[in-house]
Amino acid sequence: MKYILFSPVGMTDPISHFHDGAMLHICRKYRPEKVLLYLSKEISEIHDKDDRYRHSISKLCELLGIHIQVELLINRNLTEVHRFDDFYNEFETILKRLEEENPGHQILVNVSSGTPAMKSALQTIAALNERNYLPIQVSTPEGKSNPAREHVDDFDALWELNEDNREDFVDRTSVSSYLNLNARIKKEIVCKHVDVYDYNAALSVANDIRQQICPEAIKLLEAAKCRLLLDIPGVQRALKDCHYDVFPIKQSDEIAVFEYLLWLQVKAERQEYADFIRGITPVVLDLFESILLAYCGIRIKDYCLAKERKGTVKYWLTREMLSKNETGAKMLAILDGEFSCYKDSVYTSTQLAPVLDEFLSDRGLAEKVRELRDIEEMSRNLAAHEIVSVTDSWLLKRCGKTADGIMSLIRSVAEKSGMKIKPSYWNSYREMNERIKTLVMLPVKEKS
Repeated sequence: MKYILFSPVGMTDPISHFHDGAMLHICRKYRPEKVLLYLSKEISEIHDKDDRYRHSISKLCELLGIHIQVELLINRNLTEVHRFDDFYNEFETILKRLEEENPGHQILVNVSSGTPAMKSALQTIAALNERNYLPIQVSTPEGKSNPAREHVDDFDALWELNEDNREDFVDRTSVSSYLNLNARIKKEIVCKHVDVYDYNAALSVANDIRQQICPEAIKLLEAAKCRLLLDIPGVQRALKDCHYDVFPIKQSDEIAVFEYLLWLQVKAERQEYADFIRGITPVVLDLFESILLAYCGIRIKDYCLAKERKGTVKYWLTREMLSKNETGAKMLAILDGEFSCYKDSVYTSTQLAPVLDEFLSDRGLAEKVRELRDIEEMSRNLAAHEIVSVTDSWLLKRCGKTADGIMSLIRSVAEKSGMKIKPSYWNSYREMNERIKTLVMLPVKEKS
């Protein structure tokens, strides 16, 4: 890695108490190709006496057999060294210029030299900017606050007595923990998006900090995004190498139906009531089919003619097919009574509801089937054919139930449909979300 160092100069630079100051110590450890030193009015007056800052780097280069280019940025008008905002703006401009002028280099920033305002400004810039800035801090030899600077005019004597010139010097540099502040903030944002099932937004933010996030979290976010789109193969591809399965139901013929039920539940929780109501019809049909098979032993497609049109197969429930056996004839009689002489058509919940009402011996389930069919018919027709704002009060007024009430009814019917649904399965999205958030918040060092 090639480095460029930006360093304010403080009162303990370049050497203090027989050890490197922070600026010189970073140069010793990282050996940057170039150093830009920032001098305030007070520091520039010290520089004018003996050029000790450049001289110290020159001596270090001679000792180590390296070359470091040194540039001074002297602000002789800088006397108010406590003004954080001024430093933030100026330092941000300087760092952007360094980055543009030195592509392929990592920009080191010394956050241990200079005034508290200078250090804080650099810490904040490095933490919050999505740039190639690495904040380096240097501890004192004693591991505590620096004592007052010695007033030594003979720089060459200071250099000769510098204990860090030994080959076994103690490396006192470390990357500031503030480096992860931006990642931490973005991780929190990812978790907020996950809480409201906005996996597309969560994945977008997570990709910004991909190097500081657990790879499994990215895969699980990709899977969650596919899951909410009902893209089951996409979920399986995303989790191919993960030891985690988001699907609580394993039977291949039931996964799609239950995932659709969970999708409806998410729509209700997100208060996307128009999508929720329009989405009821397909799954109501699937549930009615399953109940008819599980409780009555009737496979409705056995009484249908399959007709393909434009690549889609439609199942027509016909009088001819219904007349082939006693059970079919009984269903046909029910349909004739319901529709005043049934005409061949693609079957929907409209045809299955009266059949279930007649055939089901579980009258509690039959009542729920009838109620669900009425809700589907009332709400769907209004939502599909009118420009309306579908709210919870709108649903209550027209259907007698809120979205939560409707979803509770759907869950109750689904659990009796023949699918092996445990009550805990309805928490599948929440459990997935908690898993994602746990992985997202893992410290970088725990990446697998």
